Amino acid sequence: MKNEARRHSIIYWRAPIRVRIGNGWNETIFGPADAVEYLKYRWPADRGPHYLAAMRACSGALCRRESPDFARDLFVAAAIEGDMLA
Repeated sequence: MKNEARRHSIIYWRAPIRVRIGNGWNETIFGPADAVEYLKYRWPADRGPHYLAAMRACSGALCRRESPDFARDLFVAAAIEGDMLA
C-alpha cells in the first residue's frame, strides 16, 4: 500500500514551463505528469530526438527512475526543438 501511494503522488517541478502550439494559447506544464500528457496528445507531428528523450525522462520521473529536474531540462530542450517554448 505504501509503494502504491508513493508511485501515484504528484511530482512538481521547481519552476513550471510555459509552452504553446502554433498561434494557440500558452499552457503551463507543472511537472512530469503534465509533460507526458502534453507530449502524447498535444505535441506537433514533427518529433525529434529531444522529444523522445523528454518522453523517456518524464515517464521515468513518474516512476521515480529519473530525477524530476533532469526530466524538466529534457522537456525544455524538446520544447525549444519544437519551437514551442512560450
